[in-house]
Amino acid sequence: MTIQVAGQWTHEDQEQIAHALNLPLEKVRVIYPAIGGAFGGREDMSIQIVLALAAMRLHERGINRPVKIIWSREESITNGILISSAPGGARPKKAGSSPPKCR
Repeated sequence: MTIQVAGQWTHEDQEQIAHALNLPLEKVRVIYPAIGGAFGGREDMSIQIVLALAAMRLHERGINRPVKIIWSREESITNGILISSAPGGARPKKAGSSPPKCR
C-alpha cells in the first residue's frame, strides 16, 4: 500500500499506519511530495490512517484505485486534534466541523 501525503516523518507515519491497520511494515510505503515545510497539520498524523483504511477496504471489495481526501481551507484548520504546547503535553480538543469529503 502506498500513501502519498504531505508530512514530515515518513518512517513514523509508516510505523503508525502499519500498526493501526495490523499490516507488516514492509507492506506500507509513505511518500511525501516536495511541497514546502512542515507547518500546520503536516507535522502530525491527520488523514494518513484514514486514507490507508479506505484504500484497504476498497481493495477487499476488488476495487483498486487511488483514494483522495480534499479538505477546504476551513476544514484543514478546524478538523482533527489540535495540539497544545502548554506544560503537560498534548491535549486533544474536539473541533466542530463536518467530516472531510472523500472522493
